[in-house]
Amino acid sequence: MLLDQGYLPVISSLGADDEGMVFNINADTIASEIAVQLEAEKLILLSDVDGIYLRADEPETKLSRLSLDDAESLVREGAATGGMIPKLQSIIDLLRRGVKSAHIINGTSRNALLAEVFTDQGTGTMIVA
Repeated sequence: MLLDQGYLPVISSLGADDEGMVFNINADTIASEIAVQLEAEKLILLSDVDGIYLRADEPETKLSRLSLDDAESLVREGAATGGMIPKLQSIIDLLRRGVKSAHIINGTSRNALLAEVFTDQGTGTMIVA
């Protein structure tokens, strides 16, 4: 309905309790829940890294494609670190709930989204159910 009227919804990742205390909610968690509720085919998360690495700060270890099982193993075995842990946990949850794939790409790289979606090699990491 909003899109039909020319509005683009912007959803804040802030929440508040009954006393008005404001909380920062993980944006990946919110985006994942919206994707599930919309029965989206895929979710694309923009980050400041090119995707998922087996070893942080080693670009040659970037993984181009992962299965759901692979993603679960990265979290379980401690290979995922820092901010990638909640990102992967959100992706694991949304894949279990019906979304077919998720991509993590670098939102600061020019044309990263186009290259990820329209080329075989992509630019980031695609995780599939």
